[in-house]
Amino acid sequence: LSDSIRVAAHAAIPVLSFITTPDEVKRVSTESEETLACSTRVDVCLHDSNHRGLRSKALTNRLLQEYPFARPVTLVLKQWLIEQAYSMSYSGGLCSYGLLLMVVAFLQHSPVKSAAAALVGFLNFYGRRFDPQLYGVSV
Repeated sequence: LSDSIRVAAHAAIPVLSFITTPDEVKRVSTESEETLACSTRVDVCLHDSNHRGLRSKALTNRLLQEYPFARPVTLVLKQWLIEQAYSMSYSGGLCSYGLLLMVVAFLQHSPVKSAAAALVGFLNFYGRRFDPQLYGVSV
């Protein structure tokens, strides 16, 4: 545990992060018994007068209700960011909230009929057409 503790004290909202792993979890398969490491990343936001968590939560809930394809697209992209080690905003990655806002901004201007079309459209828009030096994202 101590090797995984990280403190982002100078972030907009100070965060304490760590990864916890149980001693071992056994899964019995038909061929052999395997040991799985089921680690869990935990982020603890420290109280700060600039904390806007409850307002952000309310906005997130409203956006997910208004744009039903936002949740599956955000989850797929978030998993990809985790696998590429780009999911931690304090180390230069993109946080879940920022990713959700990007997805919703795309959906606001590009109505789609499926989550798959939303994902492909999002990747096309931000990968080929969006120039961050000229434009910003607004929800």
